[in-house]
Amino acid sequence: MQAVALGTLTEVHWSVVFGLFTSAAAHSASWQWGYRWTASARDEPRPPHLGVAGVLERSLI
Repeated sequence: MQAVALGTLTEVHWSVVFGLFTSAAAHSASWQWGYRWTASARDEPRPPHLGVAGVLERSLI
C-alpha cells in the first residue's frame, strides 16, 4: 500500500513542478510582449522570444 502512495506522491510532485515551469514560461512571454498582446488576437506572426522567455519557450517544445 505504501508503494502505491509513494508513486502517487511522486506523480503529484512532478505535476506541480511541470505546472510551475509552464506558468513561468507563460509569464515570461507575457512580460516580454505585454499583457495587452497576450490578451489580443494573434493573427500576425510575432518575432521570437528573447532571453529567458526564449529559453523557456524552446524547452517546452
